[in-house]
Amino acid sequence: MKLKIVVLGVPRKKQIISDALIVITIAAALLLIFYDTYFFYVILLIEAGLSPFIIYDFRKIYMESKRLYSFLKILRYDSSENKVVFSKRLKVVKGKFRMIGIRTPVLIYDSDSVYEPETEEPIEMETLDINKTSSYVIAASKWGTGFGYFDAYRIVNREYEGVVFFIVKKGLFKISSVPSEIRIQTKGCTVETIMEPLEYGYRVSTYMYGCGRKFKTEVDMLCLDEFYGRKVKVKVKIITVHNRFVERSLMRSEIKNTAFLIVTFPRRSSLLELIRILGLKTPTLVSSGRKDIPCKVVVRVYKGMFKRERVSEAKLNVI
Repeated sequence: MKLKIVVLGVPRKKQIISDALIVITIAAALLLIFYDTYFFYVILLIEAGLSPFIIYDFRKIYMESKRLYSFLKILRYDSSENKVVFSKRLKVVKGKFRMIGIRTPVLIYDSDSVYEPETEEPIEMETLDINKTSSYVIAASKWGTGFGYFDAYRIVNREYEGVVFFIVKKGLFKISSVPSEIRIQTKGCTVETIMEPLEYGYRVSTYMYGCGRKFKTEVDMLCLDEFYGRKVKVKVKIITVHNRFVERSLMRSEIKNTAFLIVTFPRRSSLLELIRILGLKTPTLVSSGRKDIPCKVVVRVYKGMFKRERVSEAKLNVI
């Protein structure tokens, strides 16, 4: 098995120092440009007010970078036993690492992440067995909005404190629905939508019988999650049928590498960056070690432009 070790969202110390120097240079340049003008004092007040927050953030990420890259030095991959071996005994807490990706009202992409411990009691770890199944779910729309959660570990040793790591392993899965067929009848129009499990995804076929030109059918995948009071919705348009007998579409999400060891810190990780690292394309739905996922297929039948006639849905599962 091939293992790829990836740092997510935390730059090296040299990059942090370089970014800090750029910020200082820009701040000084603004003061020089507007020296001896009214704007000089306005800019000075703004910079004085923001400086404590900027210094705090740079110091925090610098310390996180120091701990994370020090942790990378004590691990190695043993391909013969398919294990990650740590040269120092670690104390870790097992839990869940959750990530979300959203679009702000002005369409700027934003991401957030948090670690949720299952217990406060740390356990000792000398090796990490890649063969053991690590469960995860990733669901994202075409624009990268969505969520992911993973079995993960957080280090409590002082020199690596707060570092989170988890395995994302390629595994064969199929997506099915319950029921596997959705049938809608309205005003002489019959619509049948059939879900077929495929390797790394599913296929959807929609048939329309006796439907006039005014009838239209939309089939969407909808996944819902809640992140500390923030509702996260993944909506993927699968099929739009208008006056056609049959329409088919499929979704396949296959991770390009056998296994990844992701190392990161909470609040630093980007869901869209992780999707790119895994070699996935949006929209995507991948899962391992979990049968129950918070997703469903929704079928809507319209007559005319806006008149919705019937709605039906089916729960998605992993097999």
